[in-house]
Order: sequence, then structure tokens, then C-alpha cells
Amino acid sequence: MKKVLLLFLSLTSCLGIYAQGTLESTGTLEVSISASLQPGAESNDEGWFTIALKAPDEDKLYTAYQMDIFLPAGVVFNTSIDKVCDIYFEECPIYPYTTSGRGGTKSWPHSLTYNIKSDNHVQLLVKSDGNDAFKRNEGDLFDVYVQATPYAKPGDFQVTIKDIKFVSPDETKYLYQDQVLTAGTISPETSVLVRVTAANKFSTAIFPFSCAVPEGLEVYSTDGSDAEYISLTKQESITAFTPYILYSENGVDVTLDGTIDAVSYPAGTFVSDGCITGVLVDTQVSAGYVMQNKGSGPMFYMIGSTPFTIPAGKCYAEPTPANAPALNFRFENDETGIQSVSGSNNQKHSTIYDLQGNRVLTPQSGHIYVINGQKVIKR
Repeated sequence: MKKVLLLFLSLTSCLGIYAQGTLESTGTLEVSISASLQPGAESNDEGWFTIALKAPDEDKLYTAYQMDIFLPAGVVFNTSIDKVCDIYFEECPIYPYTTSGRGGTKSWPHSLTYNIKSDNHVQLLVKSDGNDAFKRNEGDLFDVYVQATPYAKPGDFQVTIKDIKFVSPDETKYLYQDQVLTAGTISPETSVLVRVTAANKFSTAIFPFSCAVPEGLEVYSTDGSDAEYISLTKQESITAFTPYILYSENGVDVTLDGTIDAVSYPAGTFVSDGCITGVLVDTQVSAGYVMQNKGSGPMFYMIGSTPFTIPAGKCYAEPTPANAPALNFRFENDETGIQSVSGSNNQKHSTIYDLQGNRVLTPQSGHIYVINGQKVIKR
């Protein structure tokens, strides 16, 4: 990877060096083939769109170009295949070639090099060692391979292309205006993976659609927090774009299917209920609390000096005035009055039962038990 990056930087430097003059271009780019993306947790969709050159300056035949491509939230480069950007030379007659042998084997002098800066930003460069001119002044340039995440907003999506530079045979550099192009559509049908381990029993989630709560899972919304606790209320169904805390006594691993409503889709990439925040894209957070299990069962622990990346579809707790090192759970509106405590003298002398009514002599951390008629999370 380091060698590829160094090669890319070297080629980019060369492109800038041999371009003697610089002119503003009136040319444009366009999407000649649009992508059709199917989001979802189990989607193996190999969507792509094709960038083409249109209306260059004074019918110039270029020799090289470079640009930066930015994808919208919810669309990422498909790094599961060999190349996220590629040229199918047989289908791109804009590029020159030579033939050899009796069969007339074609060989193209141009090559494409790219550098992935993030999930939705790539820099690319196309040039030839011999400064060979293109055969045409318009046509397809390259393909970009992308995927839609389970939380992508349905409908048309646009890409932004910046720092566009083309070079002509007389070594003049042409600077194009930044361009925003509609690159394809995203289906509203999607699926999300819900996984809560039997060891941790707790997790967080935000769902892009409304649906029923699957068997073996309990879903809780938050009712605020105080110095030590986040108050939770059990919900009988899942509402789209609502941050939740999940609980499963024996663990659950299930894929939920649904349809995203573009009209109710949030304006940004996160949703907050004032206590916890669910994110729709991977989000780096430097303040607040993240759910972790440090040996005493899952709790929200304060983020330290190193920022924490919250995966898409998960939640984090927002900072509190008390600045407590950790936040526990307090369950409200439960018929047995669930509470979350670390243990007390009264509990030590009380009979303990599991949720099936069996007596428990040695309670385990992170499990819910019934003590004195109340549900208690053992810490």
C-alpha cells in the first residue's frame, strides 16, 4: 500500500511539472452509465458508474488527467473487488493503442493510479509514460465501483468531483470547475444485521425503517440521564430513526428487512433523543460515552483522549454535566420495576431468582435477576 501511495504521489508531481501553462477550462464531465445500488447487510451488489469527458476546450486532445471524487453519505467505494476505479480500454475508444503480432494484439500506453483517502474519497491519475495524446476529445474515461450501506438514503445520489486537471500535448494544464453529477439511484429496500451476544447481553442500534421487535430481543428507548444512570423504557415495536438500547438474555443474531422512507429520512447523518445519539454512517466521536464491557457487564464509559469511531447503525451517549466516568442503566415502566445496581447488603441476604423463576445462588455480572420483587442487573 505504501509503494502504491508513493507511486501515485510521484505521478501526480510529474503531471504538475510538465504542464507549463495553466488555463481555465470550459469543458465538463458527465456520467454516461449510472449505478443502480441495492443496500443491505447481506448485499453483494457490484454497482458502478462511468465518468466521461464532454465538450473539451477547442476540441483539444488531452494526454493525461487527475481528479478527486467524493461520494455522498451512505455510499462507499467497493473495496471487496480488485479495483475501485478502473479503465476498460476496449470500451473506451478515447484512449490510443498499438497492435502487435499476427493477431493484432492491442496494447494501451495509458494507466490509471488511485489513492483511497477514505470510504468516500478517492484521488486518481491517468497518464502514459510517452505523453501519448488521446484519440478522441470526448468519451468514456473510467468506471467507479461503489456500494450502498444499509442506512443509505433511497433515491438519486450525487458525486462531487474536485481538483480536475487535464493536460494537452503542448503541456498546457486545463483546470475544470468542480462538478456535482447524478451518478445513480439507491433502492429503498434494505436490511440490517442485529447482533447481541449472550456474553454481553446489551447493545445499541438505530434502524432505518420501522418493524416488529424480533423474538429474543428487547428494545428500550431512553428517558434522559442523571449523574450515574440512563433511564430506559421498554418499547413494543421499532420506530425508524430512533436510537435504542437493546437487550437479549440469551443473545440474538438476526437480519431484519424493511423499506426506508425517503420523506422521513433525517437531514443529517445522526439522530439524537437528547441522551443517546444514533449514527447512520461511521462517525468519529471525541466526547461522550460508548458502550463497553470492561468486566462488570456493559455500561457506557466515558471516551478518553483518543476519539472513538461509532459504526453506522450504533449509538453513543452524550456528555453529562456530572462528567461521570461511566453511566449505568435504570429501567422504568417495567411491571416488576427493573433497576440497575452494583449490589447492596440487602441483596446479599435476599433470595435471588432468574427471569424463569429459578433460584440463583451465584449471580453473574451483566445478567438480570429478580430480587425482592424487582428486576436488577448484576454488576
